[in-house]
Amino acid sequence: MNVLLHLARHWWEADNHPHPAKGTIARRMGVTPGTVRRNVRKLEKAGLIKRHYRKNESRGNLTNLYDFSGLIEKVTPLAKDYLAKKEKRKREDDAAARRGGRPNLEIVK
Repeated sequence: MNVLLHLARHWWEADNHPHPAKGTIARRMGVTPGTVRRNVRKLEKAGLIKRHYRKNESRGNLTNLYDFSGLIEKVTPLAKDYLAKKEKRKREDDAAARRGGRPNLEIVK
């Protein structure tokens, strides 16, 4: 999860994939680059991210691009469900307020 959060920290625009260096992430986490590589592989195997290798003819390997489309696909139904519950609760609270009753205090998980 920590590696995923560090990758996401560098993602500002949907069509511009983040590309931090594994060494940078490792320093920030206080671990080795090998630990970051293993965790990136696990995230990729789980279908949460995709790595896109980059090369430059004059400079050699560049940092990977990380695509979050798998993560987005997996969390979208959860987000939609959460928003639907939130909207339902708001409608119920508004209806209760119009009747002079108490708002619904149910916690949405």
